[in-house]
Amino acid sequence: MPQHQKQQNHLQEKNQVTIELELHDRFQLQLTSIYPIGSKTSHLEYYLFVPPSLGCTAERYPAEFFYRDLRSFLRYRVNPQSLEKIIESPIFDELTQRIFNQQSLRFGLKLRRLGCEIKHAVAHWISLHPNPEREKIILFNTQLEFLLTKLRQLPIPEEGRIRRIFRQVDEYITHNLEYQLCRWLQEHSKLSNEHSSPIKQILVHEGEWRRLNNYPEIKIDGRNEQLLARIRLLRRFCESTLFLEVKRKREGRWMEQMVFSLAAGLAMAIAMAIAFMAQQEYGNLTLQFFNAMVVGYILKDRIKEIIRNITWKRLNKNYFDFRTTILDSRKKKMLGQIREQVRFPDLDKIPDTIQTARNQQLPSAKETGETLLLYRKQLQLKISKLPGGYQAIQDVQFLNLQQMISLTSEPIDELLTYDGQQVNSVEAKKSYQLWLITRTTNGEQRINVWRITLTRKGIRQVKKIS
Repeated sequence: MPQHQKQQNHLQEKNQVTIELELHDRFQLQLTSIYPIGSKTSHLEYYLFVPPSLGCTAERYPAEFFYRDLRSFLRYRVNPQSLEKIIESPIFDELTQRIFNQQSLRFGLKLRRLGCEIKHAVAHWISLHPNPEREKIILFNTQLEFLLTKLRQLPIPEEGRIRRIFRQVDEYITHNLEYQLCRWLQEHSKLSNEHSSPIKQILVHEGEWRRLNNYPEIKIDGRNEQLLARIRLLRRFCESTLFLEVKRKREGRWMEQMVFSLAAGLAMAIAMAIAFMAQQEYGNLTLQFFNAMVVGYILKDRIKEIIRNITWKRLNKNYFDFRTTILDSRKKKMLGQIREQVRFPDLDKIPDTIQTARNQQLPSAKETGETLLLYRKQLQLKISKLPGGYQAIQDVQFLNLQQMISLTSEPIDELLTYDGQQVNSVEAKKSYQLWLITRTTNGEQRINVWRITLTRKGIRQVKKIS
């Protein structure tokens, strides 16, 4: 393949919107969409195929219920980078300058961002080295220890706001390192002590650092509710520098009011015409005129509702449900807009690519009588460069499925089998399968298929099929 074509393909891949689905807890799915700065306009479609017994229909689960169960958080995406790049970056010189100039606000913003970058750099190293050699672990140990030493040797004053901010971010970093590295040791428990000793050395040093600075620690034989709440607050404090401000409003509101006004006016004109004709025919103070006025009022009310429903139902197809404006939290600069829509289309009216992707998983949607919920999003970025050097916006959404889970039947069912001599009763766990098919379009079309398994106790499994 020619070099220029490879570069073009790499650029398209870099600008491609990506979607990930994972299990957040027993009742919630986590949908993560990443919008690179190069994707000016992106279209996302989520096709959720649901068994008929779970009641996912326009009557029992209208769009208002779906939006109630969906929580969205928009934030800048931290660019994955190595520890070496963080060490070589000018961030420490910038932090030192902010300290000398006593610029606590700018110092806090940069330090909190650095804390997030260290967290993602460690997670990035772990994802790139599922089975690392000991030499790579030693190099990781050396780089991380050097980075932490460089951070903790900043000329922090003995008291004041800058010191309070530093201690909060430093405590967040050490607790996060302990969690990530302990999880790594759990997943690599079969490694020899010598092989994993550099990771254990980091954990020992971090424990000593926490005790030296009187940071709270996990009590193995005690209750840790307060510590967990503190860690969550510290995480929110550090990551708040990444979150974006949003302003959400219903789309087509003025057109809706205009349609309702025209419907009311037309209905009133018909009622007045009936009244004038009756007055001319029967006079003012007659029983016939009175009856005509009553009939005219009844027709006016019904005609108004019929015109409203028919006209707005047709016009509403051209509008999304909500329009969300994305703003930078600090500079209040508009970055773009997201439009959202929920519909319940017929299975015959969905695109052929979606039908093919679903029907490859037997039995097909028609054979099982599944209902379909379609959630659409459209993102439009209004700028060519994000503030702070960020390269993408990340949309994290949590979809609560408790409404559907509550309609599931008993988790255990009975199966009967005959072995040639007697009938045997066997218990089997009952589950329900949902299919989520996503389609992203921003110059190139991509389709992903996930299978979601539900039981009475919650979401049991989320598996990516293709």
